[in-house]
Amino acid sequence: MRLFKSLVLCFELSLSALLSASSASFEAPLLWQPLNEPGTGGRIDSIVVNPYDPNHVLVGGDVLGAHLSMDQGDRWSGTSGWMNYEISDFTWHPQHSSVIWAGSLSGPHLSTDGGKTWTVKRRGFPPVDSGNYSAPVEKVLFDPDGSGLFAFGGDHRQLHTDEDVKNYGVVWLSDDEGESWQRISEIVRNGNIMAASYAGSSNYEIYAAVWNHGVFYSRDDGKNWRKRNEGLPVDENGHIPIASLVTHPDNPQIAWVAIDNFGLYRTTNGGEQWQLLNQNIPTEGTTFWSIAVDQSGQTLYAGNRNYNNSRRGVYKSTDGGNSWQRQFFSVEQIKEKNKPYPGGINPWWVELDPASSDVVYAGTDNAVYRSVDGGESWTVLTAKLTSQGWQGTGFSGLVSRNIEWNPEDASHLVLQGKDAARAIQSWDSGRHWRVENPGMPPYDGGHDVAFAPGWMFGVFGQGGDENELIARSQDAGRSWTVLTSPVSPAVATDVHVDEANPNRLWVVVSGQLWYCDNATQTSNPNWTRVVIGTNDNTVGDIEAVPSQGDAFYIATDAGIYYSMNGAEFRLIGGPKDASNTDLAIAPSSPNVLYAARDKSYGTDDDGLWRYDLSTDDWSRVWHDDGDASEGPRSVTASIGDLAVHPNDANILAVVTNDFPFHDETWATGVWISRDAGKTWRQENRGLPMLRGDAIAFHPDGNKLVVGLRGAGFYITDFEPN
Repeated sequence: MRLFKSLVLCFELSLSALLSASSASFEAPLLWQPLNEPGTGGRIDSIVVNPYDPNHVLVGGDVLGAHLSMDQGDRWSGTSGWMNYEISDFTWHPQHSSVIWAGSLSGPHLSTDGGKTWTVKRRGFPPVDSGNYSAPVEKVLFDPDGSGLFAFGGDHRQLHTDEDVKNYGVVWLSDDEGESWQRISEIVRNGNIMAASYAGSSNYEIYAAVWNHGVFYSRDDGKNWRKRNEGLPVDENGHIPIASLVTHPDNPQIAWVAIDNFGLYRTTNGGEQWQLLNQNIPTEGTTFWSIAVDQSGQTLYAGNRNYNNSRRGVYKSTDGGNSWQRQFFSVEQIKEKNKPYPGGINPWWVELDPASSDVVYAGTDNAVYRSVDGGESWTVLTAKLTSQGWQGTGFSGLVSRNIEWNPEDASHLVLQGKDAARAIQSWDSGRHWRVENPGMPPYDGGHDVAFAPGWMFGVFGQGGDENELIARSQDAGRSWTVLTSPVSPAVATDVHVDEANPNRLWVVVSGQLWYCDNATQTSNPNWTRVVIGTNDNTVGDIEAVPSQGDAFYIATDAGIYYSMNGAEFRLIGGPKDASNTDLAIAPSSPNVLYAARDKSYGTDDDGLWRYDLSTDDWSRVWHDDGDASEGPRSVTASIGDLAVHPNDANILAVVTNDFPFHDETWATGVWISRDAGKTWRQENRGLPMLRGDAIAFHPDGNKLVVGLRGAGFYITDFEPN
């Protein structure tokens, strides 16, 4: 398994060919369930509590989609229908308990079933853009007099610069309950609206917070805006980096804002003047990113998510912001053993239960927390610790990269992904999990693992600035020794070990193949670069031949090579692209290799290929003659990963992928073929996300696991016949 780093792997499957498959030849549709690795592993950027039912909670994340709980966060379920999965703030309907609006980088979405399913509502917004976000919405507001809806162009996560996202700073109006929208104003051209709120009980006054520009105020339902920044600080560039804003629930004169690097400020005269709040709360050097207020206007919570500030955490005020006390920080309320992922707790979002100011939620880099006693104690909601290990609660936000079973012990399952998911392991078939990997650093992600009797090797890296790229374990992943990398800084993406001699190790580091002959004997191996073809030939995915020691295939820019001994390589043809070609071998037929090549660069070797080593023959079993520019819904989109059933070389599983930086995801989920790729059936029932980057059959072939790109891992029963 490996991570595809290209932006789009446009290997397209013909829709007509897919739909031509006879449904009678397939079993009942697959039903996916969470694998329940500990969540979330990703940044939480929105939380909302149903004002009619305090048990009903929705949470959204930066690339995580949205999850739903009906028991105050003890258990979670995925949601569906999103145009993309970069979710902003939620807004509950003021009269209807099942109606919710959500902002997203792809525009406003509506749910009429309490958040289970969503429909994009962007008629009147710009056309869908295949290269950018064209309709970012941070917040949808209901006009208190019932006359309309407002959508504010922004992105609280700030994943992209102004050049990557169009229509920041625009205010949109709908007077037909969101069925259509019209542009009514632009607060600041390309100005990211971080928050918006009606002023207290007013029916026409609105505050808006615009990143780097400060606070704006409208007295005519968003048609015209004035700056109200007197008293707010500016940075060395003359900017006001405002991150969040809340208003008093009744008094239109009172509001609070969080200014990045400067602290919290309050106005008591409608924004004409702002004052710093500094009693028992840090100011300069902080990174306050969110603030929430209760129905009385007296109790507030604010999240300081500064990674380097020892005073980060959640702060609470019970006197309208005059004085504060810190209520939440990892060293004090949450010990290392009580949270699944290492590192500090950095609250990106705080939210109050409208029914009780004692119930507060905090969304951090890697979990959701809840306090029911006003912040005195906190419980992690996205994972539970048992005496056997961690269990997820249905909400994972991991960005997947790899799924691997230990061939010596099929109960030992390894999941890998970005960030803290270096190697999340279970030794009881996925019932309990361990995140920490003694001997290795906690972050920078994992890409691949390989096994030899008594040994396990892993490769890691993220961003090209890591040193701990290769590691080995002699106790089935329970502890690790870091090996010196042949290249650093770099990223290691693929690994192969000789099953008969675990000293013989091959790794791909930054597109180069390296070999050592003493991998188990030292932490500083002898590395030799293996040049395949020409010196500048880039290499990628490695696929080992089962039970054949050091024999493997490797994808390169010059085509696919085969080696019987890891030293001599023979070009066998096939697709020519190291980074965009995925290899999968048939365990039941080790002479059969599949290769998937995307079509994004207009080459003539795209498609799904099958190679038979015994006859040295290639055949293209699937190819689309369509034009990639025709649009995402006319194709099955790009391949994230490919797997072959262990007992039947004709059964294939594919998960599609897409880069998350444009309006509508091109990914279409999981597809299954039972005739060696000639026809396909889509299998997405139960999946909360269609983007994925890893898929693998259990060694016995009766289960299938898929890794999603921002929603963790899911499993389904699989009947081969």
